[in-house]
Amino acid sequence: MKTFDRYVVKNFLISVALCFVVLMALRIVADLAVYMDEFTEKTAGGPEKSATAVLEEIGIYYGYQSLVYFRQLSGVIIVTAAAFTLAWMNHTNELTALLASGVSLHRVLLPVVIAAVLLNVLVVADSELLIPPNKDRLVRSPDNVRGKAPFQIRLVSDNHENIWYAGRYLPKEQRLLKPLILLRDDQLAYAGHLTAPQARYDPQQGWVFSADPPAGPDDVRLHLVGAPAAATAAFFPTNFGPEKILGELRKLKKNRNLRIDWKRIPVVPRVRLRAPGENLVLAGRLVFKKPGDYASGVLEDARFVFLQAGGRPAAYFKASSATFGYHRDRNVNGWFLRGGQLVYRCDLDPASLNLRQATDWVQYMSIAELNRLVKLQRVPDPEGVRLVRHTRFADFFNNIIMLLVAVPFILSRERNIKASAMLTLLMVAVVYIFIYVCRYLGLQPVLAAWMPILVFGPMAAVMLDAVKT
Repeated sequence: MKTFDRYVVKNFLISVALCFVVLMALRIVADLAVYMDEFTEKTAGGPEKSATAVLEEIGIYYGYQSLVYFRQLSGVIIVTAAAFTLAWMNHTNELTALLASGVSLHRVLLPVVIAAVLLNVLVVADSELLIPPNKDRLVRSPDNVRGKAPFQIRLVSDNHENIWYAGRYLPKEQRLLKPLILLRDDQLAYAGHLTAPQARYDPQQGWVFSADPPAGPDDVRLHLVGAPAAATAAFFPTNFGPEKILGELRKLKKNRNLRIDWKRIPVVPRVRLRAPGENLVLAGRLVFKKPGDYASGVLEDARFVFLQAGGRPAAYFKASSATFGYHRDRNVNGWFLRGGQLVYRCDLDPASLNLRQATDWVQYMSIAELNRLVKLQRVPDPEGVRLVRHTRFADFFNNIIMLLVAVPFILSRERNIKASAMLTLLMVAVVYIFIYVCRYLGLQPVLAAWMPILVFGPMAAVMLDAVKT
C-alpha cells in the first residue's frame, strides 16, 4: 500500500468512527426519547426502579440493539464518511494537487471503495455471527429488558407442525401455565390435543407437563382422534397388556429359536414394541411378581410413546412403574401409572418462545437458519423469509452502489461544498427510499431485493465515468 493510500484510508476510517458514534448516538437518543417511560415503569406489584437500575437496563437494551442499528445504518455511515473524507480533501485543495500531479480521481476513490468493501464484510459478520446468537434478547421490549416479564403464547408452531398456545409463560421459571398443543397429521388436519395445568422446560427431556395440587395427574391429558379414551398421567388406556406383550415378543425373529417358557418368564429386561393396531410404542422392563400370572406384571421405568402419522413421535408418558388392569370408571383396560408425567420434545425452547412473540423475528436469524426454515416450511410467510434471505446478499452491494452514486458529486469540479453535499444527500435518499419501496411493494423476493442493484448499478458506472479526472 502506498503512502497516499494509507493517508486516504486513515482519514476515511477516522471519518467512519466519527460517523458511527454520531449516527448511533442519534439513533439511540431518538429511540430513548420515545421509550424512556417504559424503562422507568415499575413492574406490577414491585418497587420503584432506582436510577442505577434504569441506567443499567438502558445500557443492556441498547448494547444489544446496537448490533441491529449498525446493520441498519452501515450504508449511511460508509457514504457519509466517504463524502466527508473526499469533501475535506477537495476543500483543502488536495484533490487539485493530486490532479496536477497526474493522479486520476478514480485512483483517489479506489482505496475508499476497498475500505468500504472491507467494512461491509464487518456488517456481514454482524448479521451472521453476532445478531443470531442474541436474537432472543433483541426482541425484548424496553419494559422487559431482562426477559422476566410473563407473556401469552399465541399459536406458535413447532418442528412437528403442531400448534402451541398457553395462557401465560413465566420466563424466569421457564414454565407454561395452562398449555394447549394442537396435534396435526401430515395433511395438517386435527389429530388430537394435549392439555395440562402447567409445563416446565427440561433441557434434557423437553417440556414436562404436570399438575400441582389441587390439580391431579388426571388433569394432564392427551386426546387423540380415534383413541378409545384420553390418556392421562394416571391412566393409559390400551389393550396391549402383559399377555399381549409376551405374545408379540414370542413372534420376534430373534426370539423364535430361544428355549424360553414365555408363560412363566419372571422378567423381560428390555421391552420396546409397537402395539398392533395402535399408534403406540411401549417400552420398559416387564417384571412378573408371580411368574405365570399375567395380572402380576409390572412395567418398570415405563414409556408410552404416541406416534402421529408417518411414525412421528407426538409425546410420551413416562412413569416409575405401571400396572395393567381394568378402569371401572372409564370402562376400558389400560396401565395405571405411578409417578406419571407427560413429556413433549420439539425445537421450541424458552429462547424460541420469546423470539416467536416478535413480528420481525426472522430479521434476526442467520442465512443458514433462514434456509432451514424455508426447507421445513416452518414460517407463516415463506415469501417474506425468502425476501430477507435475498436482501442479506443484496445489501452488501447496495451499500457499495450507494457510495458510488454519491461520491461523483463530491469529486466534481463544483467548488461549492454545500451544493455538492446537498446533491449527495439527495442521491443517497433517492437510493435508500427506492430500496425500501421495492421491498414493500409486494414484488417477488428476488426482484424486490435485486432491482435497486439493476437500476442504480449501471447508473453508478455512468456517473463515475462522467467524472472529469
